[in-house]
Amino acid sequence: IDGATQTGIQNGAMLIKYNAKGELQWCKQIVIGSSIKDIYSLVENSSKEYLITVQISSSNTYTLPNGEMISSKGDYDGLVIKCNELGEITFYKTIGGTGEDAITTAIQTSDGNIYIGGYFSNSITLENGTTLQANGKTQGFIIKYNQSGEIEWSKSIGGSGAESVQALMQRSDGKIIVGADSTAGFALEDGFSIGNNGSKDFVFLQYDRNGKLEATKLVGGNDYDKRKNQKNDGCSTCSDNGIYDNSMWQRFRRENCRRIRKGDISVQLVRVYE
Repeated sequence: IDGATQTGIQNGAMLIKYNAKGELQWCKQIVIGSSIKDIYSLVENSSKEYLITVQISSSNTYTLPNGEMISSKGDYDGLVIKCNELGEITFYKTIGGTGEDAITTAIQTSDGNIYIGGYFSNSITLENGTTLQANGKTQGFIIKYNQSGEIEWSKSIGGSGAESVQALMQRSDGKIIVGADSTAGFALEDGFSIGNNGSKDFVFLQYDRNGKLEATKLVGGNDYDKRKNQKNDGCSTCSDNGIYDNSMWQRFRRENCRRIRKGDISVQLVRVYE
């Protein structure tokens, strides 16, 4: 790597750090084992710690650098790892049942708590004994861990279709914004429900720190639409982009939306205010 030989690297997942000039700082193997399917996300918090989400296969047992062993319970499981500034693992959790499961996104909030999101099929039983059951092909989920690594609350999101949580963000007031893909309408707690406009839409959900659902928003047209990422712009707002087909330019406030078209696919930028 960058002309330097890294010894002891085996099949698995690596975390590589470069400085602002693109110079290699260090290279750490964070999971050892073959048949890792995906590394979904990598985020850095204000303390220069890193959260990485990985999907592992059932075909192997995996080893962390500290010697701890991880085995997948089903076809695929989700793994989230937290590393310090030097790339040393300080926290990890696995999520999985008998089917295909994944942790696709993770954030650490300003109060030190960790939120993860993703999807599962069939069912998953969490370490606190809570069982989440999928009603359709896949179900989205959110889990909050406190600073001690204990689960404070969890939510399943979905109905009879295929749902997946793809992004998380903390607003400046501490509330959590969730971005999810959805293929069918479904009911949520406290009387909230989500409709469906096409083969795939994307959904915004807002929770308070205690897991109370406060608001929802469905965005989508009559075809395939997908939420890709979201981030805090520093002004208590949420920005998001998605993939749209030609039928999509409708039902938006034009002053808060921007679209870039290339052929049959467009990119839509949506700002959601408090």
